[in-house]
Amino acid sequence: VGNWFENWRLRAGVSPGVPAARAFWKDQVLAKPREQWQLEQWEEAMRWYLNWLAVCQQGGGTGLTLAERLKAAVHRAGARRGLAPKTRESRKRALVFQGWTKLRLLS
Repeated sequence: VGNWFENWRLRAGVSPGVPAARAFWKDQVLAKPREQWQLEQWEEAMRWYLNWLAVCQQGGGTGLTLAERLKAAVHRAGARRGLAPKTRESRKRALVFQGWTKLRLLS
């Protein structure tokens, strides 16, 4: 359920946190009939994630994925260099794709 939530969150473009978790639960989990054991396990997984996120944020982290942090860094660097928004967006996608490809080759 962790990957499911993160993928949904990235597609929806929302920040990690309780509001995102609630929206995911309503939009994805409750959208179909589920077995009770599934709901219990997924609820525990989401509770673990939110606890982890709270600890991460207390330690000064953001809880953002590596891809999100890379995109933000490329956007800031592109802005400093005066690159057009479309160029920055293109470079962000290329960098994330390269990272994903390397991870796939290593696994």
